[in-house]
Order: sequence, then structure tokens, then C-alpha cells
Amino acid sequence: MAERFKLIYTETCTVHDKCRHVVDGEDVEANLMNTVLTPIHQPEYNFPPGTLKEYNYYLREGHPHWDMLLGRFRNQVFDEWLEILGYGENAYVHFDIESDGTVHEKLGTTLVNHTETLDEKQTMRHLKPNPLGSIPSQDSEEI
Repeated sequence: MAERFKLIYTETCTVHDKCRHVVDGEDVEANLMNTVLTPIHQPEYNFPPGTLKEYNYYLREGHPHWDMLLGRFRNQVFDEWLEILGYGENAYVHFDIESDGTVHEKLGTTLVNHTETLDEKQTMRHLKPNPLGSIPSQDSEEI
């Protein structure tokens, strides 16, 4: 990726309605929560308004797997947004989105995943980081 990109969005969570579910054999009423991820258009990144759509997710308040399910929803939405913006399929596997919206490549991806995106000069820089010997070598230390 040539430059860092910010995927800025808002996340709102509101009560949509009431719902019923069973707890220990007892019928219980709870709030049905609607979480909405809304992308904020950023003209500096050259994609037209309306390129990314808003997503809704409904889950009852106090669900025991709330964090996991909401996190999975966010990842699916981010993956779709990144794919639409040209980062490729399953982009969320290869890119992280920080809390401020900055998108960057994950450190754990292997060189095999990078072969399609690295040009010859970049590949040589990875294979021979000091080709001219401009950085003096130092004696190794024993740990």
C-alpha cells in the first residue's frame, strides 16, 4: 500500500424495539439493539460519495456474546468496504483498521502474500537491505 489511508465511520447503537428470548426456561423481554456503521465520505481519497454503504446489525441487549458478534459484524463490514475501495477480497485478513480509522498492512502477513504487490526494486530492498554496504556492520554480541 503506497500511503496510509483512513476509513472514517460512525457507529451508533440505539434501541430498535423489544424482543423476547428464553433464559433458564423463562420467557424474558429485552431491548433489540440496532448498531449502525456509517462511512464518512472523504474527498481527499478520491472515491465518490455513496461508494460505501451503511450497514445495520440487530442484537438483543445483554447478549452473552455481544462483543464477539459485534466484532464479527464490524470485520465483515470493514472487509466489504476495503474490497470496494480496491484492497482485494478478504482484505481484512491482510489489513488492520486502527481506532482512528487508519488502514495499514498487518505485520503477520508473509512474503508470499506480498509477491503480487512488490516490484523488483522493492523485492531487492527486502532481500538485500544494505546492498552498497552504506551501513557499517557491527560485531555481534552474545546474549
